[in-house]
Amino acid sequence: MNKKSIIRELVKLESDLTNLVSILSVKPELKAKGSLICYERGDTVEYQHLLEDGSRVYIGKDNRNLLVSLAQKKHYLKMIDAAQREIKQIDRCLKALQSDRGISDIDDVYPSLHKGIQNLSGSFTITDDGYAVKWLKDNLKGSTGKKQLTGELETSRGDKVKSKSEVIIADRLDLAGVPYVYEYTLGLDNGKAIRYPDFYVLNKRTRKAYFWEHLGMLDKGNYCYSSQVKLDEYARNGYFPGKNLLITFESENRPLSTRYVDMLIKEYLI
Repeated sequence: MNKKSIIRELVKLESDLTNLVSILSVKPELKAKGSLICYERGDTVEYQHLLEDGSRVYIGKDNRNLLVSLAQKKHYLKMIDAAQREIKQIDRCLKALQSDRGISDIDDVYPSLHKGIQNLSGSFTITDDGYAVKWLKDNLKGSTGKKQLTGELETSRGDKVKSKSEVIIADRLDLAGVPYVYEYTLGLDNGKAIRYPDFYVLNKRTRKAYFWEHLGMLDKGNYCYSSQVKLDEYARNGYFPGKNLLITFESENRPLSTRYVDMLIKEYLI
C-alpha cells in the first residue's frame, strides 16, 4: 500500500468514526441519570447506581431495564471517547502525510525522472498499487493484437465489450479495484493457436494473475461443445480452474450471478 492509498484509507476511517460518534451521541441511553458500578461478591456480580450527588444505591437484578440502560450508557460513552481520540490521531497522521511537498510516495519517483534516466534505469516498484499500474501498462499491449475489439457496450471504465454480462464482470472488477485487461492475446500450443480470454486479471496483494472466461450460452449445443473444447485446450496448456483460470457461466434460464462474481473476486483477487 502506497502513501496515497494510506491517505485514502485514513480519510475513510475518519469519516466512519465521525459517523459512529454522531450515531452514538443521540442514543437515548445517554440520558440515563448517573452511572453503573460493578463489583464482585464471591462468584456473583452485584451492581450499584452512582447518582449525580455522589451517593450509591444498590440495584437488584430484577431491575433489568435500569441495569441495561446504565451499562449501555457506559459502553457508548467509552466508545465515543475512544473514537474521538482516534480521530485526533488520524488528523495528526494526515497532516504529517500531506505536509510533505516533495516526492514522498515511492511510486511517484520513477514517473518524476527524466526519460533519459527512465530508459537507462527501468522502473522499480515495491508497493501493490505501483506494481498494479506497471502490470496494467505492460499487459494492455497484449490486448491490441490482430483481433479487433468489436464490442458496442461500454463499461464504467470506458472499455468496449461484447455482452451485458461482460459489462457486469468488468464493473465488479473495477469496483473492487482489481486491474484487468479485456481480451488479452494469449498464445497456446507453443504459439500455434491464439485465443482471447475475456479478461486477464491481477491480485495486487499476491501479484498473481488469472485468466477469466465467461461461458455465456451453455444451453446452446454448439456453444457448449466449443466451451468444452476451449477448457480442454486451456488445461492442455497448464491453465486450470481455481489455479490460474476463473470461470463464470450462464444460460438463458439462469443468468449470470453477480453474487458468484463477487465471490470469485473475494476468493482469488483481493
